[in-house]
Formats: sequence, C-alpha cells, structure tokens
Amino acid sequence: MILVDANLVLYAEDSRGANYEAARAWWHRQLSGTETVGLSWIVLMAFIRIGTHPRAYQQPQYLPEAIAAVQSWFDQPCVRLIVPTDQHWAIFSKNAHGRKGDGQPRSDATSPPSPSNTNVPCAPPTWNFAQLPEV
Repeated sequence: MILVDANLVLYAEDSRGANYEAARAWWHRQLSGTETVGLSWIVLMAFIRIGTHPRAYQQPQYLPEAIAAVQSWFDQPCVRLIVPTDQHWAIFSKNAHGRKGDGQPRSDATSPPSPSNTNVPCAPPTWNFAQLPEV
C-alpha cells in the first residue's frame, strides 16, 4: 500500500508549480497501477482546503474542480479511504506528547497511518515509527 501525502497531490494538480511534472507523472502511475493507494481524510481535506485557497495559489482551483479531482481518484479501483479506528484518540493523545523532554507536543502524532490506528495493514517506509511507540 502507498499512503499519499497532501503535498504530493497538491503538486500533482498545480500545473504552475515547479514540482508539477514529476508529481503528476508519479501520481498517474499510482492511480493506473495495481498497488493499493491509501488516502486519508486529512489528506483529502488539506487538498481541498489548500488547493482552493486564494492565498495559497494565484489561481486556485474552484471547489467543484477540487471535488471532481478527488472523485476521479476514488473512481480508480486501486484507491482506498484510510480511516482511523476507535483507538485513534488514545494513540494520538499518547504520541502527542514531546519525546525529547522539551514538553512540546508532536503535531505529527496523528499523521502516520499504521496498523494500530487505521482500518488497513500498512507500513509506510517514510516514517520513523520508533519515535511513536504506539504505532
């Protein structure tokens, strides 16, 4: 399973951006492939919120365009919605505390989907799960 980050889909849909060509090509390969592509609610909401915001883009997408883009992703047989389990809050709240003794909360404690807090088995290689013992 490939778990997609909001930045990637934003790059893949922003034809004026520096990362557009590479991101678009990669994204289309994933959507037309056979490996499962996981999208979380936080990624979908970030894509819609940021991609349609006039302060984020000189020419933001219109809301119907952004919604149509997301729908086109879900129309692909390889795409799955990743949702938290009932244990999500307990795992998040435990991992939200700083791990370096500085007392600063970890805003990324909810970001990495994992077998313990989502409805699918997954192990994304880009996250260091050792930092979050409950996942």
